[in-house]
Amino acid sequence: MLLNKGLRVVAPDCLGYGRTLGTSKIILGGHDWGGFVVYRIALHCPDFVTHIFSVCTPYGPPHREFVPLDELVTTRLPFFGYQLQFVSGEVEKAIKTEKDIRQFLIALFGGRTPTGEFGFDVKKGVLLDKLADLQPSWLLSEKVIKAVSSIITLKINWYRIREQNYKDDLELIGRGLDIPVLFIRATNDDALRPELSKNMHKYLPNLIQAEIEGTHWVLWQKPERCNEVIAKWIDNVVFETQGKL
Repeated sequence: MLLNKGLRVVAPDCLGYGRTLGTSKIILGGHDWGGFVVYRIALHCPDFVTHIFSVCTPYGPPHREFVPLDELVTTRLPFFGYQLQFVSGEVEKAIKTEKDIRQFLIALFGGRTPTGEFGFDVKKGVLLDKLADLQPSWLLSEKVIKAVSSIITLKINWYRIREQNYKDDLELIGRGLDIPVLFIRATNDDALRPELSKNMHKYLPNLIQAEIEGTHWVLWQKPERCNEVIAKWIDNVVFETQGKL
């Protein structure tokens, strides 16, 4: 869809690619952790990022005070309980073999047992006792499993650097984000729940929001609808300000 509109698309899976392509202006889009990253890149590089779209991940401004993960889960966000498992070391102790990693990934991507039980709970994490019984998930191809199976620990480490991210954010406090932003909210996302986005308009003056029925994996469940929303935003917002690109 983006290519059909004459846009050049680059999809890196981690940071470290800044300015290597020689472009002077970019549009950033992301989902889940990618959504968090695009907001922060825009805050750090306000002259580089012209537009943002994020699927499922709401914007959260930098905070002056650090809230430890266990306190956050206990007092505010119980549906972030899975992150406590990820930082505890429990996963590394239980996931050893290539088959273990495969089943772990299937659990994260909606895998179910023959009786229909999920292998993941947002309040508990990956249900390790169910891993062996999980059937393949349509969300996850064997190609992807093989590509990421050797770096699963590195992926989990994202959840271990909350305090470092907080420290990095301190220099951003008070910095606004006034570029056009599209936020696509999934109605049934158990982790990044719709209520988390209720105050986004207070921080993003040029925010457009859309809601699509689906779970955290709405990009896979409703690809046509997601593309339709993004395409409309590109036509009505991005191309209207293309003189800035």
